[in-house]
Amino acid sequence: MKKTLIALAAVAASSVALAQNVTISGAMGVAFEKHGATDGELVNSDGGNGVNFTGTEDLGGGLKVTFRFNPRFSSVSGATTGTALAQNASVSLSGGFGTLQFGREGMASAAGFDAFSAFGNAGNYGWSGKVGAREDKIMLYTSPTIGGFSVRAAMTANNANIGNEFTYFRASYSAGPLALTVAQEKNPSTTAGTKGATDKEFALSYNLGVAKVMAVSGKAGNAATESTIGATVPMGAITLKAAYQNAAANVFAIGADYALSKRTRGFADLGKASGAKAEYRVGIQHSF
Repeated sequence: MKKTLIALAAVAASSVALAQNVTISGAMGVAFEKHGATDGELVNSDGGNGVNFTGTEDLGGGLKVTFRFNPRFSSVSGATTGTALAQNASVSLSGGFGTLQFGREGMASAAGFDAFSAFGNAGNYGWSGKVGAREDKIMLYTSPTIGGFSVRAAMTANNANIGNEFTYFRASYSAGPLALTVAQEKNPSTTAGTKGATDKEFALSYNLGVAKVMAVSGKAGNAATESTIGATVPMGAITLKAAYQNAAANVFAIGADYALSKRTRGFADLGKASGAKAEYRVGIQHSF
């Protein structure tokens, strides 16, 4: 009996140790949105909702292995969004050389262009990134940050891409108030002898203290170049936002976020596209 209790205690201890190496994070939010001649409706806030499961193991010698699993869903219907099970699912090996990641990954999150838009990628106000393909069977390398500089490079190993594989490259610099990044991706082709379109994107921001100004410009394939400029102004618990986007329909938007806590914010945004009626959205988002 004593040996059984000892064995159970050992199993319980190992389970606790395992649990301590797995973290759960994510975001959920909902907004009431009114646009054009349509009736208002409840929608996901700020690019959707999701849960991130991340687990790590220290291998010793400065090496670490990490897994990432990121299912996404609608907070207003419960339906899954994107790939039925996970938007991102990967395993990676990291050390002094950087990080090697394998699996499924979206280059939008890898590029991080949302941080250069006053409204992120939210609704009709945010920046709809040009570099942002989400690919299966991806191999992604992220370098260490040296002197503020870092790079990311990726390609697929997918037999379905018989024309050419997906490739991606990003270079970034961040030091003090200045941040900038430039990225390019070549999309895959499933037809022999053809090439996929090339997408490009560039962004920069500068923190003035009283305000943060930012700009993004991008081009998807042979489409026209689109760009957005914006600013955020922190005022205690309130952050004011403003942006102008030069795209198929020019959009001007203003808004405000109110920090209810460190992880929960309320927001109210108002925008107008050229040739269209003004639209608005009011909502709440919680991160965990």
